[in-house]
Amino acid sequence: MRVQCPEPANGKEGRLYVLEFQDPFHYVLLGHTRNAPRRMSRHILDAGDHGYGLLNAWLSPVLPDAQKQERVALDLAEALYGTPHVGERFYGMPFSTALTVVRVAAETGLLNGAPDTTAPEP
Repeated sequence: MRVQCPEPANGKEGRLYVLEFQDPFHYVLLGHTRNAPRRMSRHILDAGDHGYGLLNAWLSPVLPDAQKQERVALDLAEALYGTPHVGERFYGMPFSTALTVVRVAAETGLLNGAPDTTAPEP
């Protein structure tokens, strides 16, 4: 897998990702990174060592505080689906559910990092 994307400029910026793996069991992995190609390749290699293959992947745009938004995503995933296995891994969670959870967290992060353009209340 080859991923080309501009990397974040400052220390808090980063990207969220969802990776889906299959065989012998199905799981999704939710996380954040400042270096998407290296991080995703590492997960793919590690999963392959245990007989898992990558089925789907999604990567967010650069977020102002990816680690904070990862926590939002993990908390929401846990509330909806139960306790993860080893922190970021959810066995049996459909990719579509994980993608929705992470996109909500990512979009919240984009909104929180954007300048306030609303008019002040009188």
